[in-house]
Amino acid sequence: MIPYYKGAFNLNLLLKVSGSSVYRGMIPGFTAVLFYYLIAYFNPGGLEHQQAVVILISSVSLIIVFKVNNAYSRHWEAYGRVFEMMSRFQDSTQHIMAYHMQCDHYDAIKPPSYFKYFEFNNSFLTRDREISNLSHNNIPAEIAAGRIVRKSINLIRNESKQNLSDMWEDYERKSNEVSNKDGSYPRRLHVKSRLDGGWERVLSGKKTSTYFNTSKLNMIGIKGFASNEGGRTPSLYLQELVHLTSLLCAVALSTLRNDNEDSESPLHFYTFGEAWPEEDPSKISSLKLPLFEKLKRLVGADISPDAQTSYNASRPLGVIGGISEAEFRMLQMARGPCAKTQLAFNWLSEFCVREHLSGSTGSCQSPFISRSMQFLSNGMLQYNHARKIVYIPFPFPHAQLTAFFVIVILPSIPFVLEQYTKTKWLGALLSFLAVSCLCGLHEVSRELENPFRKPPNEIPVCTLQAQFNEALVTAYSGYHPDAYFAEFKPQHINPSQNSQSRSSQSQKPIQSLGQNGSSSKHTHENFSQISSPILESEFPGDSEITKIQKEIEKHCDETQRLRCLLKEKRERQNFLVEQSMKGD
Repeated sequence: MIPYYKGAFNLNLLLKVSGSSVYRGMIPGFTAVLFYYLIAYFNPGGLEHQQAVVILISSVSLIIVFKVNNAYSRHWEAYGRVFEMMSRFQDSTQHIMAYHMQCDHYDAIKPPSYFKYFEFNNSFLTRDREISNLSHNNIPAEIAAGRIVRKSINLIRNESKQNLSDMWEDYERKSNEVSNKDGSYPRRLHVKSRLDGGWERVLSGKKTSTYFNTSKLNMIGIKGFASNEGGRTPSLYLQELVHLTSLLCAVALSTLRNDNEDSESPLHFYTFGEAWPEEDPSKISSLKLPLFEKLKRLVGADISPDAQTSYNASRPLGVIGGISEAEFRMLQMARGPCAKTQLAFNWLSEFCVREHLSGSTGSCQSPFISRSMQFLSNGMLQYNHARKIVYIPFPFPHAQLTAFFVIVILPSIPFVLEQYTKTKWLGALLSFLAVSCLCGLHEVSRELENPFRKPPNEIPVCTLQAQFNEALVTAYSGYHPDAYFAEFKPQHINPSQNSQSRSSQSQKPIQSLGQNGSSSKHTHENFSQISSPILESEFPGDSEITKIQKEIEKHCDETQRLRCLLKEKRERQNFLVEQSMKGD
């Protein structure tokens, strides 16, 4: 793929030679100029019925346009199939990751559930990340610029911009303090963000997971979620899941761009954080073709299989975790591109099913897993659609017909223009432009009809694979950083009258049925440790967290027991009423 920007009147595009159809179309255009002068010399009188030649040229134009339209459809469909294949593989992996995070091994680090903290809804709280009335304030332009920097999803390392970001943070803190004193606005449910995704406390607090501190820009590193600073590594299950998915995608893309059995199509270890692979291969010095191959490309001929193999070998596809010798040998044993991709698909499918039956996906039922497997199957379906474009060329009869009539128009257009122009240089120029246009369109169709093997106008599979790998590694991120709202000491604040009315409603007693069937009262004071507005930002000790969690479980179990008891007594009461009516 050749990325480009649009300059003034697109004049900057005229200097690009590699992958251009304009310069290829000029070669037959110069040939048409030669025909023009020959016709003007040997046939100065012209033709009596040049309209017949005009009809021929119009017919050839329709044939060429038809081929260009179909070639562009193949090109665009190939892009769509590849992107949808990668999307399906990505969706399946992320779904399985989400199921895995619900297994019992992570009970100690799972975020609190809103279902268990339903009483928070009576405390006039909001989950807004920014205070709602902040946008109505008169924010100074300099501080507003700091907000843009701070809220950018891309990392801004410029020091001056970082100072603006700090100014915005201070301004937001002061505005938040004013808002908390104003009872007309709901208070934000305060949380202490866990930028490690909760991984730090897994397996009895041992350092066994990824970690980085995003409050210090120099601590993030280039590996991102794949960072193992401090001796921490991601979950082994997630590592294997991500590796097999990355391997499947790499093998699929590799076979799409090269399905010759005896040619090299290497994979290599993917390094996180490295620069994206260059999309335009003509800018890579190591991919310079020999002079003879460049001349072949200039006249529109395909490069030789050896040159294509050398080109593919110099741009290997990255696999997360690398690829073992055993995996290499088994992939080499699979005969044909479809078999190699199917083998990688089998490895991933078998791993997902085996781990599900072993309990790695928690209590998620089989229908959920089958949906993820369906995503994998849909990805393979898109792969085979892309294989269709690679394996089946543009129909030979139409390609042959077009090639023949492209040669026919070389003398035909000069014949017609020689009749309509009295100046030879103008006729020669028009002949050159007309033939170059039609032949250039024909070269466009040849360039687009196989988007996997026409460098530099091919699909940038190396760049797509690198982006796919970086997306896969987000599976290591853990839980949402702002999901831990129940691990902080509750603290009551003095709300305004408007807020007090809501708070007083939340203190009304709860009616529950006792063991003897009578109604007993439990106030929210029993839940003060878990249902009060959470505003402090200090972590309690592990013992206190455990105590709060046990208290939550105790009250939840008690509520469930009382509900069951109430149901039994109602059924007993209905039974007695029915018996009494039958006796009457």
